[in-house]
Amino acid sequence: MFNDKEKILVDISPTGIIIHKKDTGKFDKIPLETGIIKDYKADSLELAKVLKANLKASGVLLVLDIPNTMRLISYDVTEKDFSQIAKYHIQDHFPFPLDKYTVSYRRLDKSSTVLAAAAETEIIESYTKTFEKAKIKIKRLDIRQNFISQCISQVEKSDIILAMKQRENILIQFIDEGILKFLLEWDGMDINRAFAPYIYNKGKVAVKKVFLFSCIGISDELTRYFNQLGVDVIYIDEIYEKFDFFNTKPYNKSAIK
Repeated sequence: MFNDKEKILVDISPTGIIIHKKDTGKFDKIPLETGIIKDYKADSLELAKVLKANLKASGVLLVLDIPNTMRLISYDVTEKDFSQIAKYHIQDHFPFPLDKYTVSYRRLDKSSTVLAAAAETEIIESYTKTFEKAKIKIKRLDIRQNFISQCISQVEKSDIILAMKQRENILIQFIDEGILKFLLEWDGMDINRAFAPYIYNKGKVAVKKVFLFSCIGISDELTRYFNQLGVDVIYIDEIYEKFDFFNTKPYNKSAIK
């Protein structure tokens, strides 16, 4: 858990920084100039200048909005045994070599399934170098999609769809009574065809909320679609205001780095 006394969350995306201070409940939103983050990689020197000017903290919980690939993986051994074979077992479920990726995973509740996420190590290191230059310690680092999905699944008890950009696809996570049920990669087909099988039940819309984050380039289209269905759309700022992210369990890091 994130137990730093200051309890400061820093969320960084290509367009800006969100700084959330738990003790005051204050949110600071800092826009970033074009070029400070390019192709999701940080210009360490320039971003460090922005952090120094806007953030006074010895340590932070860092959340990054960067591309990653997620997979649901089932296993038939104990959790302890799985941690020992994770490196090899997880590789089998990804369509690309993981030697240049950092992989994290977490067990879903008490099931024999883990959610594994792979992000390019080079991208992550561009941010760790940034914080080193700014002389701010990263107490914990998570990818936004993973971090928010686990937080919401722990505290939200209504049906939810989470939609976010994953490379060129949309990854949909459907949570029923707080339990992650599946991952679906949407390849750009008609929105209604892609979503309808999962949001309708006996001809009626069964989903109450949609949490949209990391939907670069398609958030307006998705918002219009869900608004037409009468589904509430909640954005990243509201998500951070709604949930307590400081007491969630972090992902377990695998041996793949």
